[in-house]
Parts: sequence; C-alpha cells; structure tokens
Amino acid sequence: NLVDLNNEKKRLENDLNECEKNLTGLNKRLNDKQFLTKAPAELISKERERRNTVEERQHKLKELLAQL
Repeated sequence: NLVDLNNEKKRLENDLNECEKNLTGLNKRLNDKQFLTKAPAELISKERERRNTVEERQHKLKELLAQL
C-alpha cells in the first residue's frame, strides 16, 4: 500500500536522524581527551559499544530506505 510505504519511509528517516544525533554525541564524547582521561575504562568501553551498535543500526536503516 502506497500510504503505508510513505509512513514507513518517514518512520525510517526519523529513526535515521535519531541515530545520527546519537552518533554525533557519542563521537564528540569519545573524542574528548578530558572524558577519556577521567572516565572509568568500563564507561569508555560501554560508550564505544554503544557507538558500534548505533552505527550498525544506522547502516541497516540506510539499507532499508534504499529498498523503498
């Protein structure tokens, strides 16, 4: 259904925008020397894992949007 495809495309675009915002924040944090020197190693590791997860989601969303 055409209406459903348009709604799905908008939803995926919104999800992609959220991923990009999250990635911007995570990259900013992980590139901050002060954060890297003061934060516990466990937190830095979790943030890197979060970034990887968000990057994977971003890639999947782009693939889905390309298919529509």
